[in-house]
Amino acid sequence: MQKYKGGTEDNEKTSSKNIIKISLFFQKISGSFFEWICYTVLVHICDEINNIEETQVKS
Repeated sequence: MQKYKGGTEDNEKTSSKNIIKISLFFQKISGSFFEWICYTVLVHICDEINNIEETQVKS
């Protein structure tokens, strides 16, 4: 009984470490993905502003 209990405690420790590693990994992915979205949105906004300025200058 004690041997089995000790084994489960070790497993719980390793699984919690794995969960922390996985969550950090997903934070890195989501962070870079969020940066990519912000970058593309900013680029599109700048393009739209440039297009509006060009059309105003032409007219």
